[in-house]
Amino acid sequence: MRLPITDITRKQPEILDDAEIQSIAQSFNDQGQLHPVAVHRVNGQYALITGRKRLRAALLLGWTEVECLVYEGLTDDEQEEIVLHENLKRFDLPWFESVQLTERMHLLQQKLHGKPPEQGGGRVKTGWSVKDTAALLQQAVGKTSQDLQLARAVKQDPSLSKVKDKRTALRLVNITVKRMDDEELAGASDFNGLKMNQLFCADSAVALKHFPNETFHVCITDPPWLRFFDDSLRLDERTLPVFRELYRVMRYDSFLYMFAGMDDYHYYAGRTEPDPDHPSEVRKVSGELEKIGFRVAKTPLFWRKLKSLSRRGVTAWEHGRDFEFILLAVKGNPVLKGSVQDTSFFDFDAVPPVKLIHPNEKPIALVKKLLEECSFEGNAIIDPFAGSFVVPNAAKEMKRPFIGIDRDQDSYSKGCKRLGIREE
Repeated sequence: MRLPITDITRKQPEILDDAEIQSIAQSFNDQGQLHPVAVHRVNGQYALITGRKRLRAALLLGWTEVECLVYEGLTDDEQEEIVLHENLKRFDLPWFESVQLTERMHLLQQKLHGKPPEQGGGRVKTGWSVKDTAALLQQAVGKTSQDLQLARAVKQDPSLSKVKDKRTALRLVNITVKRMDDEELAGASDFNGLKMNQLFCADSAVALKHFPNETFHVCITDPPWLRFFDDSLRLDERTLPVFRELYRVMRYDSFLYMFAGMDDYHYYAGRTEPDPDHPSEVRKVSGELEKIGFRVAKTPLFWRKLKSLSRRGVTAWEHGRDFEFILLAVKGNPVLKGSVQDTSFFDFDAVPPVKLIHPNEKPIALVKKLLEECSFEGNAIIDPFAGSFVVPNAAKEMKRPFIGIDRDQDSYSKGCKRLGIREE
């Protein structure tokens, strides 16, 4: 049924994506209106149920009428069911919105038909079950059950919605559930029930929340820098929360090695500055790692980058940069493996540009040297800013269980390929 657009009332002001409206309008031009809008007729008036974007696109094209499905005598619950069905058909839904809509549909049907009995129930089926919701949405029962589990988890921990990949989010939820089960059974493994040798595509501040306390022996990482020519590799508001969670999941007497520029070293390690109250004295300004609880070495380590000399941003009177700082911090009071104190200088070739998997990739030989100095076979290694995933790669070759996390999908995919791990 075609209705004049002016006869259709909308309940609230519309905040819509102009680019999406333009795309729908183009589709209308090319193919016509393939899907009608839904309206509810009450006392001769037509109230819009679904199709706000299609109406806006029609108006943009100068149309005066649109094709409509007209309903009468609907309850509020029945209108909501139509809205849910419509939204669940969208192919561009973020996963967390999709699972929340699935849960809303499931709860609505239980409101209309009742919940199944928790136990028993006899031979006559009563109430609305997960199996019923799966049949209604024409999908597998297992998928529906997982979606409902994820929807509940997002309610309990909204930060999960920041995880772009649905499968990663589900794995994090399962880690949390398994950890709780292990705690109840009082038989946890050496890694507190956490399955090792995994890679995750996620914001580490979110992912680490699902890991058990005091699990890892060593962290080697290269976080975003305060200043970097690539904005995607610069420190942002999501960086520092990672180290707060990292401190919790690191064991007592554990090591943290962090690659850092000059500015970043002072940011994390602290600095001294003139004391304004006593000009002849200096005062210590705590760095971000110290505020969290880490102890930071008084001086940095140095990676001398052989066969590499960068003059990016260097003036004519400055020497080229052929080294990087490595900040060393600890939780507790661990000791290095060697009986003689090692040098603070590490001479290793930089990764040739043609072989780089990631712009900031570190040589695997350097990572292995650091692991050799501070860990043993079987120690758990983590890198929450994995980038090229060279740290998990080195840990794997040295028989050390590992976890690697990076929020960039392309980096994660390359990391999985590098370690021969199937993407999940």
